[in-house]
Amino acid sequence: MNSSPKKQFLTPADMDNLWKIMSASYGKKWTSQFGFSDETGIWLNLLAGITKEQFTKAITTALDTLEDWPPDLPEFKKLCLNIDMSGLQDFTHKYAMKMHGFDSFYQNQMTYSQISRAISPYKEEAKEAYIAEKTKEIELGNPKLEAPKKKTDDSFVDDIPYPAEK
Repeated sequence: MNSSPKKQFLTPADMDNLWKIMSASYGKKWTSQFGFSDETGIWLNLLAGITKEQFTKAITTALDTLEDWPPDLPEFKKLCLNIDMSGLQDFTHKYAMKMHGFDSFYQNQMTYSQISRAISPYKEEAKEAYIAEKTKEIELGNPKLEAPKKKTDDSFVDDIPYPAEK
C-alpha cells in the first residue's frame, strides 16, 4: 500500500502567522496595504490549493528577495507556485505583436520606440496570460518551468494564445 504523506493545505491560523511575520518584517508597508489580518479571508480563499510547504517557501523567498516592499496577493501566489517570470518580457512582446496582427517582417521594420508603444497597452493582459499559462503547466504536472524558446522562423507569434473573450 502506498503511504505518501498527506498534503496539508492552508488554514486561518496560517494567515494569522503570515500577517505576524510580514508585519514584523515590513512594518507599515504591510499593514498600510493589507491591514492587521486577513479579515475578509480573501488571501486564504485565493491561496486555496497551496500547500503549507509552498506557503512556507514563499514567505522565505519574499523575505530573502523582496527587501524593499512586501508582495501583494498575486505576487505572493506566484512565489507559492514558484512561477518563473524570466520569460515574461519575451512573452509580452509576442503577445502584443499578435494582438496587433504584426508579422515578423513588419516587426523587423519597426523601431524600438514603435515596438514599445505597441506593447505598452498589453503589458498587464500579457502578464495575466503568462501567469495563467505557467499555473496551468504546474497543475498539469510540469513543475520545471522554462522561459519560452526564441523561434528562428516567421511563426514565432503563433504559439501565443489570444486572450479569452470578456
